[in-house]
Amino acid sequence: MSMLWAIVEHTSVDDYRIPASTRNPDRTPIRKPILSARRYLIEQPIEGNVLSIPAMAIRTQWTGDILHKDKTDFKSWERRFRNFLSMNGLLTYVFSPLTISPNPSAEPRAYGNYVTNGALAVAALEHAVHESLLDFIDHSKGAKICFENVKAHCLGAGPIKQVAKIREALSTYCSTDTPTVDTATNICKLVDAAFDMGTIDRDLFKCIAILNSLNDKAFDNIQSSLSRDLAGSTKMNPYTSSHIIKILGYEDTLASSKRQMQTRDTALAVKDTDHAHGHAPDAPCCPLCYAARKPCKTHTKRWCIRPGGGMEGKTITESINARRAEQGGTGKSGSGGGGGGSGAKKDKEKIPVPWINSSGKACIARRKR
Repeated sequence: MSMLWAIVEHTSVDDYRIPASTRNPDRTPIRKPILSARRYLIEQPIEGNVLSIPAMAIRTQWTGDILHKDKTDFKSWERRFRNFLSMNGLLTYVFSPLTISPNPSAEPRAYGNYVTNGALAVAALEHAVHESLLDFIDHSKGAKICFENVKAHCLGAGPIKQVAKIREALSTYCSTDTPTVDTATNICKLVDAAFDMGTIDRDLFKCIAILNSLNDKAFDNIQSSLSRDLAGSTKMNPYTSSHIIKILGYEDTLASSKRQMQTRDTALAVKDTDHAHGHAPDAPCCPLCYAARKPCKTHTKRWCIRPGGGMEGKTITESINARRAEQGGTGKSGSGGGGGGSGAKKDKEKIPVPWINSSGKACIARRKR
C-alpha cells in the first residue's frame, strides 16, 4: 500500500509569546522570539499504476474432455484443468496456495479484480464439466469450494466404481498386437484411479472382492444396496465385510424360503390337476413328447418318431404299423390307439407289452373281459 506523507510547517502566534521563566527581574521582556515547528502527519491511501492483483482474462479455450462422473477419469481431467487455469492466470483461485483477498478500503481496484478473477475461475469450471455437475457449483461459495464439491462427488462413487476399475485392470492382458509398455501403463492408470476414489485397506479390499463376485444380473439389487451402505461408511461408523456377510445371509434365507414356497405351490397345483401330463398316471407316456410340450399319451419312447425315439425319422403311420406288426396286427389301420378290425382281435391273444409310465414305474395293460 502506497502512502502519501506530508510534513506541514506551522508557526503559531503563541511562539512569539515570552514565557515567564525567561523574563528579567526588572520585568524587561526579551524580544527574541522562540520559534517551534509543529508537524502534522497526513495519511492518504492511493493506488499506483501497478496493482497488487491485476485483472485476468481467458486467453485459451478449454479443449479437454468434459468431466462426467461415470465416463471421465477425474485425475486425468484434473491435470488438464490445472494446466488450463495456469495458462489463463487463474490457478491460485482454485488450487493452493490461494490468492489472498486485498483490503477493499485500501485497494479498491485490486479488490475488484480479485472478485472478478474468482468469478472467472468459477465460469471456467462450469465450462469444463457436464451439466449434471452444475448443481455442485455455487458462485457465492468461490471457485475453490466449487471445485472441491465437484471433486468429492466424482470421487465419492464408492467401492462399486473401484470394483469396476480393479476388475478392468485384472482383466487387461498383454498381446502381440499392442506394445507391452502401453498395456502396463494402462493397468497402472486403472489401479491409480481405483485408489484415488478412496483409501483401500484390508477390509475394504474384502468388500470390493465380495462385490466383484456378485456380477450376475440376479444380484444387481444386492450389489447396489451394499454399495450405498459402503458409500455412507465413516471412521466413527465403519461398514465392514462382516456386515456384508450378515446381509448376504439374510438374502440366502429369504431366497430359500421363496424356493420352498414355490415347491409347495407346485405340489398343490399337481395335486389339483391329478397329473401334470394330462392323462392317467398308469397310461402309456412318452417322455420325449412331454419334454417338447406335445401330447405324450398313447405311446412310449420306443415308438416315438422324435429325435432320440425308437422310431426316429419314421412317420406316425409307420410307427403305428410297426407297433401293430410286433403285436400281431395287420398294420393297415391309421389309428394311433393300438388297433381296430382283425388286428385288434389278435391283440387280445398276444401278451401285453410293458412300458414305463410318467412316474418311472413299469406297467402292463390288462384288458377287461
